[in-house]
Amino acid sequence: MPKATSPPSRSAALALEFTEGRQTAAVAAPDGPAAVTAAAGGGRGPVAPVVTAAGGGGRGVAQAFAACFLPEGFPHSVSSDYLPYQLWDSIQGLSSYLRGMLSSQAMLAGVGFFLKDFTGMLGGILFASTQGSGLDCYAKQWRLLADVMNDIGLALELASPLLPGAFLLLACLGSLARAVTGVAGSATRMALTQHFALQRNAADIAAKEGSQETAVTLVGMVLGMAFIRAAHGLEPLIWSAFWALTALHVWANVRAMRCLRIASLNQARLGLLLRHYLRTGEALTPGQMAAEESLVPPPLQLLLRRLGLGFGGVPLVAVAPRLATLRPAMQQQLAARMQAAAEEEDKRRRRGGAAQYVAAAAPGGGGAGAGPDAVALLRQGAGMGDVLEAYCASLMLAWGAQLSGRGPSKLWPAPAQLALADVERWLAAAAAAAAAGRGRGAAPGPGGGSYEGFLASLAAAGWALDRVALLQGPSRLAWGADLRTD
Repeated sequence: MPKATSPPSRSAALALEFTEGRQTAAVAAPDGPAAVTAAAGGGRGPVAPVVTAAGGGGRGVAQAFAACFLPEGFPHSVSSDYLPYQLWDSIQGLSSYLRGMLSSQAMLAGVGFFLKDFTGMLGGILFASTQGSGLDCYAKQWRLLADVMNDIGLALELASPLLPGAFLLLACLGSLARAVTGVAGSATRMALTQHFALQRNAADIAAKEGSQETAVTLVGMVLGMAFIRAAHGLEPLIWSAFWALTALHVWANVRAMRCLRIASLNQARLGLLLRHYLRTGEALTPGQMAAEESLVPPPLQLLLRRLGLGFGGVPLVAVAPRLATLRPAMQQQLAARMQAAAEEEDKRRRRGGAAQYVAAAAPGGGGAGAGPDAVALLRQGAGMGDVLEAYCASLMLAWGAQLSGRGPSKLWPAPAQLALADVERWLAAAAAAAAAGRGRGAAPGPGGGSYEGFLASLAAAGWALDRVALLQGPSRLAWGADLRTD
């Protein structure tokens, strides 16, 4: 069994990774102990920086519990009254469920009721723990999936009497689908309510939405009772009506999602906006984006991407992931970038600002592999503006790697290809243009442009640059001056 490499001390480390306030990994400098261990196999020349994981596996159970039941960033991401409220709310919910169980008249029905509800509740907990803030970032996509899962749950429940031997299985699967509907539906409903509320009237909008749903339910009850009486005993007619209504339900939901002109930026929208700007020098409006963006949730997009069934237009970027989750080749590339960033630290501070992130792309720009196409690591203290810039830089590095691996493409005009070939210059082009007297945010021509020009175009097109919903991992790094003790 190979001997584990111990993390270097703070003084010997090139960079340290912190996750939720504790050190989880370190990047050793070439002359540090970890690099010497890595070079013991007889390698020649300078030793590349090495990523080593820190200990602390005993907290795995606590971390899993927090991921399932507490919001990301707890307790700093919620108000001080969140925990006591949730404790008492859980007690009243438990008592309510137990009273429901006690009121059951038949033991068999009670066991079936328990298994059905248990499956749904467990599925809802696991779903919420795996998605978290992604429900806010991709409210349209998850809202649509919630309604599709509701259709699946209804279909399973309708089919369960036709298969008596599989009744309980179908009922449990239906409960699982409805649980996903409940979690995704309620979470995205809040996000969309906030989107609609322009005058801090979210409560009024939510109340009116409840009234609308009640009115629609009453109409549906009347029409449903009339149809059931007319179609009594006609199973083919009932199934035909069910599938016709299901098709209408999905189509209406797609149309509703396409109507939403959400002006906040998530990964998918930012990728499409940046690609369009690099090619044309212009920004899409939120209305144009509503017709362009995919309505498939990110996990399904990732699955289809790995199967080679599409979604290859915008690279997959991981922002602030744990270093230990990355492939070794990506670890080494990021470590080399951090080494270069640390060496440039003094120069950057004399120029008025230190780098708040490092970014790197997979060789060839990635593709359908298991890992991300590009990665951005954030420094401790990085703000949302730094996150936005880091994501754009990562996208461009991935596109540039794709171009270098596949050769020039007609999809990218010459100015855009020049920008992708020198991302740092593109990011700093606005400052150079201002120094030359061309004005802040000036674009050199159709396509290409500059980062400041890109932001100015987004603001002019109606995008809310103060509402950036980019998915981020929990890790932050310290390097350069952050590690100095003098």
